[in-house]
Amino acid sequence: MKNRLFTIAVLLCFSMVIFAAKPTPKFSPTPKPTATSTPTPFDTPVPTPTPVTTEPVVSPPSGELVWSDEFDGATLNTADWTYDIGTGPYNDGWGNNEVQYYTDREENVRLENGALVIEALKERYETKSYTSARIKTKDKQMWKYGTMEARIKLPEGAGLWPAFWMLGSSFIDSNWPYCGEIDIMETFGTDVVYGTVHWWADDVDRYAMYGNTTTTSVTDYHVYKVTWNDTSITWFIDDVQFSEIDITPPALSEFHQPYFILLNMAIGGASGNGFRKLTFPQTMYVDYVRVYQ
Repeated sequence: MKNRLFTIAVLLCFSMVIFAAKPTPKFSPTPKPTATSTPTPFDTPVPTPTPVTTEPVVSPPSGELVWSDEFDGATLNTADWTYDIGTGPYNDGWGNNEVQYYTDREENVRLENGALVIEALKERYETKSYTSARIKTKDKQMWKYGTMEARIKLPEGAGLWPAFWMLGSSFIDSNWPYCGEIDIMETFGTDVVYGTVHWWADDVDRYAMYGNTTTTSVTDYHVYKVTWNDTSITWFIDDVQFSEIDITPPALSEFHQPYFILLNMAIGGASGNGFRKLTFPQTMYVDYVRVYQ
């Protein structure tokens, strides 16, 4: 009997040692949601338009045509456009960890068959392994309010980041996002199109953004457009509205100043690293850019 009790006691002690030695599972706490200012970005779902497979019929905007570039010449009109060169003022991929080097070479940006061509290449150039182009009307053409539209055909592929967008004229002095940004169209290599605004929200003293998405056949030509006045900014693809924001609150004062237009195709950054599997060149075509007021 004593031997049996001794054996049981030994087994119990042994079991306690085993369980004591087993590590306690670690559970990561659920992260707390980040507080967002009103309005919440991308919070309003919209119907997805049927992808256009034939030439879309687009109504002419209301207002007077005050400026356009039909890209019918032999070279880019430098009275209206200037080039961004390099990897950004801080050599950080234009603040987004983009991997391309922007150039003004014909290999990357040119006029061809009545269209602006922005072409991304895989090549060793300066400090980078990819090149592309970004042009802007800064210091040449700027507008406060109006309808801005462009007819564009895009490439599709993970890691590509083409865009048709605007920055506030105060970018010269106050930098981003205090200058405000209006993204008329940007994609991240898929058929999802983003329309977004970025600003510094004075009411909560931090960066804010708002926008929405829709889908379309980006490899076909489409007219991407915003109508912008003193009360709102509204986004369209081929006259189909997919987003709108009220800009009357005082915290959105950035959107009541002149803006300039940019066209570019970035690689990597927010679009991810899928570009490593892509075949280059990748090409963005712009048939025209027009501004009505």
